Amino acid sequence: MKTIEIRLKVKGIKKVMILKKDILQEENKMLLGLDSIKAIDVHNIGRFLFEIEKKIFSYFDKEKKKRKVRKDPLKIETVELPLLTELSEQDKEKLSNTLSNFFLFIYNLKIEFKFYKEEFDISKKSEELNIPNKIDSVLLFSGGLDSIIGTSYCSKKFKKTLLVYTDQKPRLKPMIEEMVKKVLDQDILIKVKGHQIYSGFFANMTGLSYILNGSIFCNFYKSPLIISECGVTSYQPRFGPLNEITYTTHPHTINTGKDIFEIFFKEKLDIIMPFNDSTKAEMITRYGDSNKIKLSHSCVTTNPFVEGKFIKNCGECYACTIRRLAIEATRDDPTEYKSKINWNKKQNTVPILDFCYLILKNFDLLDYPQKEKIVKYQKQNLFRRFALDTFATLYKISKKERLPDYILEYLSSFDKNLLEDRLKQLKIMKEKKQNVTHRT
Repeated sequence: MKTIEIRLKVKGIKKVMILKKDILQEENKMLLGLDSIKAIDVHNIGRFLFEIEKKIFSYFDKEKKKRKVRKDPLKIETVELPLLTELSEQDKEKLSNTLSNFFLFIYNLKIEFKFYKEEFDISKKSEELNIPNKIDSVLLFSGGLDSIIGTSYCSKKFKKTLLVYTDQKPRLKPMIEEMVKKVLDQDILIKVKGHQIYSGFFANMTGLSYILNGSIFCNFYKSPLIISECGVTSYQPRFGPLNEITYTTHPHTINTGKDIFEIFFKEKLDIIMPFNDSTKAEMITRYGDSNKIKLSHSCVTTNPFVEGKFIKNCGECYACTIRRLAIEATRDDPTEYKSKINWNKKQNTVPILDFCYLILKNFDLLDYPQKEKIVKYQKQNLFRRFALDTFATLYKISKKERLPDYILEYLSSFDKNLLEDRLKQLKIMKEKKQNVTHRT
């Protein structure tokens, strides 16, 4: 594939820095089957922004990459990106403003974006897409708990769904293949090769990249894009005042993806977020499937495929803690953890419990960074239900296993009837779902 250049003007460096990239990664040749250079451009914007994001934090020296030696962050002032599409000057200005505003919103950095035309002939390179003609929905898929629940939602709401998986972590490949073989055999999954993620603070562009990759197929099939993230994650508050957060499915990220789509395809992108006002426990209650839940991967620390054996979730990290609390609110957890949840690892639980306690007891005492998005997007009721789910589940668990005293102290602050009522609400929700399924 042809090599193209991303040109960076960096403060304090006279010479323009050049990043060389393939115009289309070998694994993404199937995008040529869309017969649209616009599709390649939209995909590449996600790839290229990730490269910029890495370098405004810290980045690997090419020769020293294996030793994980990092260089200092770059103070990028101007970025020149190649485009295959012939955009009008007005559209270039819109695209520049859209990308600049995204970096300004997330990182408070002013970066100017410019574009230059690159020639690329796809007429002799087009390949057939190995997917059916009739698709009426496109689901962003990651293999996580929320996205696998999204497959159950789509199976009830649509006739045929295309799952778009952005492949960024090679270690997840065997897990995804296992899912397709065991529980996703009725769905069509397509893999788009993404930018590889390294450890570091450059994850916010991944959400935009997922949306852009999915949108390509939405344009091709004239179908809506389904994002099955639960509302608590979408509006991700800081559980602790100093917690780092990401903007993967934040409203600003969603709107940025819509704007980029509209600039290139001259039509609106229809995005459906069915769980935008649901807690994770409510999602599982309505659409949870034990076999799918068991195969999903939430853990942030464990390699899910080691020596031919799946070890999906460690059972100790923050993500596993959130996962277990959501699942056990409504059913026995079918997940095979590497080890039992260690409730004594307070760094994973206390920020969540403190946050939930204040949500229920005294919302005004939350620090501004913790409640800013909740107030702005009027999600107080959503987070109140999330807080109730958290303590109701711990109350349920306390009946069958000994929890540490600090957790029992939190629980003692609440009327047991309040917690039992929340568990009953989830149970009723589950029974209604089963009745509807039976009638169908």
